Amino acid sequence: MKQAATNLLALASTAYAAASSPAGTKSGCYWNTDAGQFNTRFGHDFSIDLYGTVENLIPSTYTVNQGVNPLARRFDIANIGFDGVEKALTLTVPGGQSNGPISVAQLATSYSDILYGSVRTVAKISNVPGTTHGFIFYANDTQEVDFAFLTSDTSKAWLTNEQVTYTSPYSTYSVAAPGDASSAYHEYRLDWLPGVSKFYIDGVLVQTITDNAPSTPGSWIWNNWSNGNAWAQGPPLSDSVLKIRSIDGYFNRTTVADNINLNPSSCPAVSSSSSSVAPSSTVVSSSSSSVVSSSSSSVKASSSSVVSSSSSVAPSSSSIISSSSTVSSSSVATTSSATLSSSSSSSSSVAPATSSSAAAVTNFYIKDANNKLVNVPSGQDGVANYVTSQNSATSFYIDSKTGYLYETGAPYAANRGTSAKPEITYFSTIGLGYSYITCSQNTAQTWLECKANGVAQQAMTCGNDGLLYFAPTIPSTCAWVPLYYVSSTSASVSASSVASTTSSSSSSSSSLVAPTTSSTSSSVAPTTSSVAAQATVSFTTITTAWTGTFTTTTTAVSGLAATVYVQTPAKKGDVISTSSTAKASYTTVTTHSGTAGSVGYITATPKVAGATTTVTVVYPTPVTTCGNQGINFAAYTNKYSGGQATYGYPSFSPEAYKKVSPWFSDDTTYIAESNDGSGTKINVYGYGPLDASTLVLDHTFYLFASQTGYYSLNVPYTDDIQFVWVGSKAVTGWTRANADITQFWSSQIATQTPQTLAYYLTVGTYLPIRTLWANGGGQGDLRFNVYAPDGTSVLSSNAGQNSGVSSVDIVEFPCNSALGAQFPAWGKET
Repeated sequence: MKQAATNLLALASTAYAAASSPAGTKSGCYWNTDAGQFNTRFGHDFSIDLYGTVENLIPSTYTVNQGVNPLARRFDIANIGFDGVEKALTLTVPGGQSNGPISVAQLATSYSDILYGSVRTVAKISNVPGTTHGFIFYANDTQEVDFAFLTSDTSKAWLTNEQVTYTSPYSTYSVAAPGDASSAYHEYRLDWLPGVSKFYIDGVLVQTITDNAPSTPGSWIWNNWSNGNAWAQGPPLSDSVLKIRSIDGYFNRTTVADNINLNPSSCPAVSSSSSSVAPSSTVVSSSSSSVVSSSSSSVKASSSSVVSSSSSVAPSSSSIISSSSTVSSSSVATTSSATLSSSSSSSSSVAPATSSSAAAVTNFYIKDANNKLVNVPSGQDGVANYVTSQNSATSFYIDSKTGYLYETGAPYAANRGTSAKPEITYFSTIGLGYSYITCSQNTAQTWLECKANGVAQQAMTCGNDGLLYFAPTIPSTCAWVPLYYVSSTSASVSASSVASTTSSSSSSSSSLVAPTTSSTSSSVAPTTSSVAAQATVSFTTITTAWTGTFTTTTTAVSGLAATVYVQTPAKKGDVISTSSTAKASYTTVTTHSGTAGSVGYITATPKVAGATTTVTVVYPTPVTTCGNQGINFAAYTNKYSGGQATYGYPSFSPEAYKKVSPWFSDDTTYIAESNDGSGTKINVYGYGPLDASTLVLDHTFYLFASQTGYYSLNVPYTDDIQFVWVGSKAVTGWTRANADITQFWSSQIATQTPQTLAYYLTVGTYLPIRTLWANGGGQGDLRFNVYAPDGTSVLSSNAGQNSGVSSVDIVEFPCNSALGAQFPAWGKET
C-alpha cells in the first residue's frame, strides 16, 4: 500500500512561491549545480523560444498493453503540440475516449545512458479528472523514480522510488501540491543521486527517499496518460492538457563520462574562480555505477516514428522540435541528417518550403503496407528517392531543395503519363520532431494513383487540414499511411542490421542424385570492405520426392552458391525422377585427421553391384600442441543496461570494455547464452548460478580453414545486441562503427533477420574472429554459428538451451605465431 508523508501534509499550499532552482555553471567538461557535478546539460525554455529546435527530446510512439488494467494506452505524436498564448509545450490526452488503446502523450530523452541527474520542469497541471502527469526517471519497472500528479486530485503530488524487487517495501509518498497548480506554473524538480531521490517544489525540498533508489542508467520521461485504472482513473471526458514552460536538466551520461576518461585533454582548463562545485562526494562518474540486475520492462521507451493513424488533425502549431537521433527501420541504415528550417510558419497554414543546403542530407521515410518503415536518404544534390513499398520499385521522389514531389518509374507513371511532374509544392513542419508533407487544401485533388486488377484506384488525397493522406479503403497493394519525414540537427545514432542470407547447415548421411524438379529461393546480403575476401552466399533450396522412407537434407556449397537439397518420402501421385531412382546412391563420411595442407578423398567401392558407395573426405586439422583449443571469453557487467529500449541500442559502446578488468574470464567450446528474464539464475560457461540480465560476454578465437572456399558466419538471433569483427580488427582496433555484423533486439522488429557473411579462406590458414554480446535487462539470448564451405557446422549454438558445440577447427590462437597473433589480454586491449 502507498504510504503518505505525513510530516509534509501540513505544508500549506500558499507556502510555495513561484521560484526556480539556481542554474548550473560550466566548469571544464562539467556542469556544477547545487545537486552535484554532471557532464551534460539538456533543456529548453519555451516561454522564450516556443518554436525553436530542441535537441535530444523525442516523442514516444509505442503501445502499452492492457494487462491487468481496464484499457491499453498508446503514445501518439498528434497529442504533442504548443500553446501559443501561454507559450508552453503541451502533452494532451484527448477527451471523450471510451475504448482502448487510449491515445496519450509522452516525451523522452533520446539517450538512455543517464546515470544520475537533476531535472527541473516548470509546468502547469491539468484539472480535468482522469489522467496522470509524470516527470520520471526510467530504466525499467524496478529502476524508476516518479514525480506524479493525479488530475482527479491536484492538491497532492505523488513521489515514488519504485520497488527494486517485488518483495521490497513500498516507497511512495504524497505531499501537498501548490494550491494553484492547475492555474499557475511551478517548478517541479527531481534529483536522482547515488542512493537517494530528492523532490523539490519551487526550490523547496519536500521529500527525500533512500529506499529503492535506482542505480541503472536510463532515460528521463515527461508524460500525460490514462488507462482507466483506479490510480489514473478516466479516461477524461474532455481534453486533459499538461503544459510545460521549460525544462532544465543536468545529467551524468555514461558514454560522455567514458569519453572524458579516455580523453582528459579534451576538457578545457578549469578556472578556480568559475567553479561553484558541490562536495566532491557528489561527483557522478560512470565508475560509480553498481548496476542492479532487473527484469526487463513490458514498457519499452521507443524512438520509433510511428504516425498516429487514428488522428487526422495535426497539432495547431507548425513548428518542429528536432530529435538528435533519427529513428530507423529494421531494413535499412540511416545516415546523418540535417534539419530543414524550423523557422517556418507558426500556424497550420501551408508555408513554402525552405531551401536546404546542397550538402545537407535528410532522411525521408514512408510506411509500407506491412507497417514497416522504408527509407532512402537524399543525396548531395538534395534529391531523395522514395521506396513506396517493399514489393515495388521506386515510384516517386522528392527534391529537398524545392520540396516538390515527383513521380517516376513503374507502376505509377503509367497512370499519370511518362513525364515526371511536381505533385506537392509546400512543406509545413507539424508535430514534434516530425513533419508531414503538406499539399494544397483541396479535398478533391488526387495526388497519386495506382491500378488494382486493371482499375485505377485513388491512393493519395489532400485533406481539409492541408495534410497528405493515403486512402485506407484501397487494396492492400496501395494500403498507405500518411507520408512524413524525420530530420535532425546532428548525426543519426541508429544502426540497422546488415541484410542477411538465409542459411541452412544440415547435411545428409545418405542421398540419391540431385532431383530434376525444384523450387528455389535465395536471399542476398550486402558486402562490406573490411575484409577483402568477404562475400555473400546465396542459398537455393530444391525439394522433390524420392523413394526413401525418410526426409534427407544435403547442403552443397560451391563458391558463393549454396544449394540445399531436400528429398521427402513420395506420396501417392508424386512424380519421381527417373534419375533419382536409377542412379547408385552414395554415403559421404567426413573426418578430421592430421595437419596436411590439403583435403584427401577415400572411395570404398562396394563389393555388391548397386550397393551404396562410401566416400570418405579427410580434412586437415590445426596444430594444438600449444594448448590452444577452444574459445577465450570474458564476462562483464553491462554499464549501459536499460538502453536497449531505444531502437538499435545506440547507447551501448563495446569498445568501452577494452580497458576494463572482466568480472570473470576463461575458455569455452561454444558460444551461447539464454535466460528467460524471470530472475532465475543460470550457469554461464560453467560459472554461476548468476543473474545474466545485465551481462556482457566478449569472445575471441581463430577459425582454421580445413577446406578452401567460403566460410559463413551467422548470427540468427540476439537479445539485446551482438557485434562480430573479422580479420585484423578483431584483434585490435575494433569499434562499434567498424563491426562486420551488428544484430540487435527491438520491440519494433517483429522477426529478426538472420545476419550472414561469408569469407573465402585457403586451406591451412587462420581467420581471427571476435563476437561481443550484451543484455540490457531481463531476457537474453546469444547465438553464433560458423559453417564450412561444404555446409557442415564448425561452430553452433543450441537455440534457447544455453549450450552449443564446436569442431577442432576452432582455436584460441595458432601455435605458429607467424600464422596469427594472440589476442591482447582482457583489460589491456586496444
